[in-house]
Amino acid sequence: MEVHHHPHVEKKSFKEYLLEGLMIFLAVSMGFIAENFREHYVEHQREKKFAKLLYNDLKTDTASYNLLENGMLTKINFYKTKKIELINSKKLADSSFARIATQLWTAVGFNSTSTTFNQMKTSGSLRYITNDSLTANLSFYYDKALPKISMLFDFLNEKLHNQIEPSLAEYFNIFDKSGDNIAMKPADVYMNRSVTSDMIIKNRLFQYYTGITYACKVSLKQVKERAIELLKLLLTIVLLVALRV
Repeated sequence: MEVHHHPHVEKKSFKEYLLEGLMIFLAVSMGFIAENFREHYVEHQREKKFAKLLYNDLKTDTASYNLLENGMLTKINFYKTKKIELINSKKLADSSFARIATQLWTAVGFNSTSTTFNQMKTSGSLRYITNDSLTANLSFYYDKALPKISMLFDFLNEKLHNQIEPSLAEYFNIFDKSGDNIAMKPADVYMNRSVTSDMIIKNRLFQYYTGITYACKVSLKQVKERAIELLKLLLTIVLLVALRV
């Protein structure tokens, strides 16, 4: 009968078990630390990426605001120079009144870039911006300030298209020489002029330019200042992230 001998297994000492356990613990811990570092690195990189995108959007906005502000100030100053003549409209010949009124026809348009912020908001990427003050300021700028000023400019354009243009079309020739396009160029003929028609045109232009002046010197100024402050905050974030990584 064959006898099977079991191999002798050497028992490990307590120190060996302790050392193995310690090595396993260290390996797991180092893996956890490495993964944690990687996640932080990725989040910092995303924060830097989104901060740069927001920065570029706001740079585009501030450049647009400067152009809009300069254009509006030019129109406001032109209105100021013609306002006294309009007030004393009785002294103006029909052709002079018509020419001033049509030259004061002007449209204003407000544009902003919200692409990056909207994408971050819908995708939940705003969490990558770790500065709470910056997040709050971004939300106020994009969710409150921009919609508010956009509504004001929509209101002004509605006044232009629904009140001023119909008045000009009723009393002046607003077509170009070919008769094909509404050009709002200086008109020479004032049809069916009366004290009432003068008053209507002057009042509507006054209301419109009062609105444009407020939009330019108050609303647009405030939005531009907020955009500039956000640019400073975003630049700080980009620099800090670059130093941390």
